[in-house]
Amino acid sequence: MRNVAVWIRIQRLPIELYNDVFLKRIRSNLSKFLKVDKLTLIHSRGKFIRICVKLDLEKPLEFHIYVRGHKLQIEGLHSICFQCGRFGHKKVQCLEITLLPVASQNGKSRETKDA
Repeated sequence: MRNVAVWIRIQRLPIELYNDVFLKRIRSNLSKFLKVDKLTLIHSRGKFIRICVKLDLEKPLEFHIYVRGHKLQIEGLHSICFQCGRFGHKKVQCLEITLLPVASQNGKSRETKDA
C-alpha cells in the first residue's frame, strides 16, 4: 500500500471562510481530495473543518501546509509507517524493513536493518 487516506484539520478559521465556497477552493488545491467530514457539512460554524485526502507515501510529506494563510494540520501521522505504508507502527518498528548483509570486523557477515 503506497497511498493512505488521512484527515486534515483546519483550525481557527475566520467565520467568513466557514462556507461551501472556501471548502470548494480547498478541494481544488488538493488533487487527492476524498471527502468532507459530515459534521463539518451539518454545522454552520464549528471549531475546525475536517477534510479527508489521499496521501502518496512514496512522496515526501509536507508537515506544514497552508491555505490562504491558515495552517492545515494532518491527523494521525504518528501512526503511519513510511516503510510499508501501514497504520499502527513507525518505520523503526516495521517488520518489512529489508535485512542487508554487513561485514563485521572479523570478516564474517551479519544482517542489519535497512533504515
